[in-house]
Amino acid sequence: MSGARLACIAVAVFCFGVLALAGPAQAHRIDVYAYFNGAQLQGEGAYSDGSPADGADITVLGADGKVLGRTKSTPEGSFSLTPAQGRPPLKVVINDGGGHRAEFVLEGAPPKAAAAPADPVAPQPAKATAPASFSQEELALLLRRELGPIKAELVRLANRQRVSPGEVVGGLGWIVGLAGLILWLRGRKSAPPGR
Repeated sequence: MSGARLACIAVAVFCFGVLALAGPAQAHRIDVYAYFNGAQLQGEGAYSDGSPADGADITVLGADGKVLGRTKSTPEGSFSLTPAQGRPPLKVVINDGGGHRAEFVLEGAPPKAAAAPADPVAPQPAKATAPASFSQEELALLLRRELGPIKAELVRLANRQRVSPGEVVGGLGWIVGLAGLILWLRGRKSAPPGR
């Protein structure tokens, strides 16, 4: 057997081994993001291509691993629930049942229950003497409500930028495979006729 054929066989065996050990593809990864809106835990789940995670199981766990709440995502990928009190950090787990699973950790606990403030977004009657002002709790609630979707999009974009080990191994497999093909073609050109 010629050296070129041995090199081709070695490259083919190596590529097969790389593909066998590469693990599952990450082409359709799932992401989840959650935040507190008052006592409500709200969030959304989406796949790496931007499509919503419709009907995915959402589980909220306390620091001790105890289940604090469960729900399913809507067709738009969003979810909302009031979890039982648990020790932070809270872990939000999304699982679509098709092998896609992701976690998001909330470092803080929900804000302490206070007297329900009026909806800060609703128009307030104008006072003739002074402009309307917000309490700190109302302002924090408003900011969480408005910034939540923006934070979710930032998390999704950050997760989209990650390169998994499987993608690195796959890329190396392509490089090795192309190198093997080039060696094989060179070996065919240099082989004497009749072999």
